[in-house]
Amino acid sequence: MIGYLLLEDGSLYESKILSDTKNILGNIVLNKEGTIILKCNITGNSGLIVNGSNHNNGDISLGSIDFQNLKSKIEKNNMLNGKIVTDSLPIEYHMYDLKTFIPAH
Repeated sequence: MIGYLLLEDGSLYESKILSDTKNILGNIVLNKEGTIILKCNITGNSGLIVNGSNHNNGDISLGSIDFQNLKSKIEKNNMLNGKIVTDSLPIEYHMYDLKTFIPAH
């Protein structure tokens, strides 16, 4: 299934959905192992974002260039918000969610 990852700065990454993941809105974090996780601190839902060449145990897969680009953005901005989108609603709907999102810490 095709979906996408949308960032609060308007960046849009086409992705492949690898699991039963639904829309998740939250913080994007790069952990010590180099894994990218999008986690909602309110619901506790999370999605593991993997490199296209490494489909093991991920929820969504990005192409290699997009994955490296995202890692670079996270390293430059340690508080990055995003949304994993798995439905067919217009992008404006999801961008509104991101613009009005108030993260819980």
